[in-house]
Amino acid sequence: MQTQRKFWVTFGPRVHLGAFAAISLFAVALACTTQEAANPPSAPLETICKEPRPQMCPEIYQPVCGVTADGGKLTYPNSCQACAHASVLRWTPGECAKG
Repeated sequence: MQTQRKFWVTFGPRVHLGAFAAISLFAVALACTTQEAANPPSAPLETICKEPRPQMCPEIYQPVCGVTADGGKLTYPNSCQACAHASVLRWTPGECAKG
């Protein structure tokens, strides 16, 4: 009968990960840092409100800046609540700039 060999990687005194798990963690870390370096932060992207407009929205606070047809801007609690208003055409993440 053959004994099955296991490959282990040790991180600290009592943390052991299988070789597959260690390679997976390394690949994820590498992908995240590479992606961040390749995609520097840019201006927030606008999202267009789609029809039909929502009738009910969750009570989640993730503020967005809704933009109306006449160019007016107003901060809404979330994208659903912004698009529920017929006058809002599109929105960007975050609160509207003050001023």
